[in-house]
Amino acid sequence: MFTIFTPTFNRAHTLGRVYASLCAQTLQDFEWLVVDDGSTDNTANLLEAWKQQGLIQLRYSVQANGGKHRAFNRGVREAAGEFFLTLDSDDSCDPDTLLALNDTWKAIPAELRDDFSGVSCLCRSESGIVLEGALPHSHIDGHPFAVLAELGRTAEMWGFHRTEILKSHPFPEFQGERFCPEGLIWNRLARRYQSRFINRALRVYHDTKDNLSSRATFLRHQSPLGTSLYYAEMLLLPLPLILRLRAAMNYWRFTRTRWPLPTHPPRAILWASAVLGRLLRIRDSLTTG
Repeated sequence: MFTIFTPTFNRAHTLGRVYASLCAQTLQDFEWLVVDDGSTDNTANLLEAWKQQGLIQLRYSVQANGGKHRAFNRGVREAAGEFFLTLDSDDSCDPDTLLALNDTWKAIPAELRDDFSGVSCLCRSESGIVLEGALPHSHIDGHPFAVLAELGRTAEMWGFHRTEILKSHPFPEFQGERFCPEGLIWNRLARRYQSRFINRALRVYHDTKDNLSSRATFLRHQSPLGTSLYYAEMLLLPLPLILRLRAAMNYWRFTRTRWPLPTHPPRAILWASAVLGRLLRIRDSLTTG
């Protein structure tokens, strides 16, 4: 039923959380697919030991370090499950996570499922605090832009997508770049498909100092093609004006090679943000090197 995908790079010290969460799942109809993005620590030995234990179905592969988005593309290509759920190498989740997600999917009328990419849930901190609080209903259906804008939510949500959809929406892989914003693909899916959002905090977020978000600005400057494409496409989305202005500013902040940009109506927004974006780029060069 599920492919649980974990991309990892030098996370032998946190992978045990993921493994323990999966061993504890009440629904065991899944495979754990790990793509090791060139780790130099004890990751391979750990995975082989867990595979030999045979407690869960585990597959893993190793590739040269190329970034999470390349590991993701590989994981999608190799996935055997109907649903693809990314559980990062420093995360954990509730024991009934897969059961709850599967039951939620089955509750969507069969004749409507082709319009849905998957199911999303809330996240909570290690101390149990639900990020931005509960939803107003047990579940909400709709295109993510409309739903999240109506609720005024910006906190990360988490869930699965149908694997067949992801296979036709890979991340772009630019030569020499090891980062691509995950939102690029999620935004593309959200324009075409609905999601069912459920009022359960199943994913536990663990704050680690070596996660990608802690190096976000540096990574974006090191990967200008993927980053600027992400912000350029955001200008076409049905987002509030303030978010489009922010996207335009960040386009100028990180771009090196300009993507073809829309001429109506966002071009005025784009140019109005050019000066501030360039100033932020200068600030970044002074603070991050």
